[in-house]
Amino acid sequence: MWEFRHNLTVEKFTDYEDLTLSGITFIKEEIGELEIRFENFNEIKFENCHFNKTIFNNVFFSKIKFINCELNNVVFTECNFNYVNFENSKLTDTSFIASKLENIYILETLIQYSKFSTCEIGNSKYDDVKLTENIHYKNKYNNIEFYKCEFNKDQFQDTRFKKCDLKTSHFKEVEISLDDLITSTLSILNIIEITTDKGIILEE
Repeated sequence: MWEFRHNLTVEKFTDYEDLTLSGITFIKEEIGELEIRFENFNEIKFENCHFNKTIFNNVFFSKIKFINCELNNVVFTECNFNYVNFENSKLTDTSFIASKLENIYILETLIQYSKFSTCEIGNSKYDDVKLTENIHYKNKYNNIEFYKCEFNKDQFQDTRFKKCDLKTSHFKEVEISLDDLITSTLSILNIIEITTDKGIILEE
C-alpha cells in the first residue's frame, strides 16, 4: 500500500485559482458546478468532501485519496489515474469516459447508476465494493482483484476481463458474457449466478 511522501497541509479548495495542486488535504469541502481541465493533482487527500456536478477533463491524478467522500453527477473524461484510492465513499451517477486507471484501490465503497465507457483499468483491487445498476461499455479490465464485491444489475457490454480474480464476488441479475471472462478466475458459484440469470439451468 502506498503512502504520501510528504506531510500534507490542510487548505480550502476555494482558495485556489490555479488548480495544479500538490501536497494538500481538503476536509469537508463542497465542490460543485465546476469544470477542471488540463490540471495535475498530486499527493492530495479529500476527506469528507462532497463533489456535485463537477467535470474533470484531461486531469492527471497521482497519489490521491478520497476518504468518506460523495461524488454525485461527476464526470471524468480522458483522465489519468495512478495510485488513487476511494475509501468508504459513494459514487452516484458518476461517469468515467476514455480514462486510464492504474493501481487503483477501492475499499468499502458504493458505486451506483454510474457509467464506465472505453476505459482501461489495470493492476487494481476492489475490496468489499457494492456495484449497482452501472453500465460498463467497451472497457478493458486487466489484472484486477474483485474481493468480496457485489454486482447487482450491472450491464457489461463489450467489456473484457483479462486475468481478473472474481471468485469471492457475487452476481445478481448481471448482464455479462462468459466469453469476456476468459483468462479470469471464477468460482463455480459465479458461473451458476451468471448462467441462472441467462435462464440456463445447471444440474449434476
